[in-house]
Amino acid sequence: MKSPTTLAAEAVRDSKSRLYKIILADMHKAGERGRTCDESEVQLRMLHQTCSARYCELRQAGFIEQTGKRRRTRYGCTADVYKVAK
Repeated sequence: MKSPTTLAAEAVRDSKSRLYKIILADMHKAGERGRTCDESEVQLRMLHQTCSARYCELRQAGFIEQTGKRRRTRYGCTADVYKVAK
């Protein structure tokens, strides 16, 4: 029988995996135009903390990359634009 800690860790891992797939599918749709994290948050109706953490992890794992472009967010700041890595 698995411990509660093990079950919780597996649930978090499964949830992250699902979110990675959702974000990557959306970024594939965006194509070369890419997305800012803010754009993904709006498009996917995600909380900032959830989306930005997954962006960071996807970038570190080499699944997404910066395009070198920046766009304005809905709050008026500029943000890096990312796309699916080749």
